[in-house]
Amino acid sequence: MPARTITISQQKGGVGKSTTVVELACAWGVHGVVPRNVAPIKPGASRKEPRRVLVIDLDPQAGATAKLGVNPEEIAPEQSVMAVLEDPHHPIENSLWAGVYPGYGIDLIPGHFELEGTEAELARRQGAFSILRDKLAAVAEQYEYVLIDSRPSLGLLTINALFACSEVLIPVKLIDTECTNGVRAVLGALADVAEHGGELQLLGALATFHDARKQTVADAIRTYVSGNLGVPFLQTVIPDRSQFGNAALEGSPVNLWRPNTDGASSYRRLAAEIAEHAPEIAYAA
Repeated sequence: MPARTITISQQKGGVGKSTTVVELACAWGVHGVVPRNVAPIKPGASRKEPRRVLVIDLDPQAGATAKLGVNPEEIAPEQSVMAVLEDPHHPIENSLWAGVYPGYGIDLIPGHFELEGTEAELARRQGAFSILRDKLAAVAEQYEYVLIDSRPSLGLLTINALFACSEVLIPVKLIDTECTNGVRAVLGALADVAEHGGELQLLGALATFHDARKQTVADAIRTYVSGNLGVPFLQTVIPDRSQFGNAALEGSPVNLWRPNTDGASSYRRLAAEIAEHAPEIAYAA
């Protein structure tokens, strides 16, 4: 059975996009989260069987790569997603880093700081929008989930991320009203992809950076996104916590570094919700 392939997309940066990718990967690939399985992780306790998860980092900032403990500066272009996109004869398996954390179920196709040049290269090629989708087909059935981190702008890297996926999740930072413009841009991109033959579904919006002291702003953003833009929010809310930044400095997801914090458990709840959640809106030609 092919993987559920989910692109995390937002045209506004700093919304928790890469964090969402790696924490979901860890919730499934380390803790083995399934629907309704969000109990605290006790040291030494037995876990559910890890899910097999593939993370694909399509952001030139390589944030997801770094947060999974892999130094982007030490990756050669031919070991990264760059070669997958630029070289028609490069098998996707040749850029696949298996077992990022030994004993767990997370594999990675890392990003690279030179992906900006890849986007320019793709612009000169015909049919460049579906390269990742076509190559991903060779390995997709090995995984339960494929998570794609797209860059925070529209271009051929993002279009490849959208063509390659079956579902899209849009993070919305509840303390930043400019996020609504990013949501609108993603919706426009989804419509364009569907018009050109892509088939994908919208999981919904994910509330991130929730701060109870700024509830008025959060409520206004929620109302606009769900009411004016027609994008429903998932039930799970991700809190605004310094633990996410601290974990990034450690080169580790919170769900490995501090699995019993409220930030870590919120992402395990999200993983369980997605595992049992039917996408809300279909986009197809």
